[in-house]
Amino acid sequence: MQFEKLTIKSQEALGEAQSRASARGHSLIEPAHLLGALLGQPEGSTIPVLQKLGIPIDVLQQTVEELLEKTPKVSGGAQPQLSPALSRVLEAAFKEATGLMDEYISTEHLLLALASDAKEAVSRSLSEAG
Repeated sequence: MQFEKLTIKSQEALGEAQSRASARGHSLIEPAHLLGALLGQPEGSTIPVLQKLGIPIDVLQQTVEELLEKTPKVSGGAQPQLSPALSRVLEAAFKEATGLMDEYISTEHLLLALASDAKEAVSRSLSEAG
């Protein structure tokens, strides 16, 4: 993954996802951490896009919290690493951007990739939310 291809907002979201994982004692940064970070960007495009689709943001945030509560915790000071699931999401976002002829991976690409990974609980949560 070419992290220099992420927009500033995408880099901020990924950094916030890492911070959220670390604060909760999670050893892996999961897609739910990223979605939570995207939902935490009030000036970002994720919330307006989801609202336009009729998705209740508060319900989605609660679902993300429930997913994160189920994530195993570890003790120790190690920095959380990208999970295989989040690596797949980032690769899918890169492919979305390439397919749309975009030079950079924006938060919209991340959201599309999160929604399209049928193996992940985050994708199912987005689908169930609308």
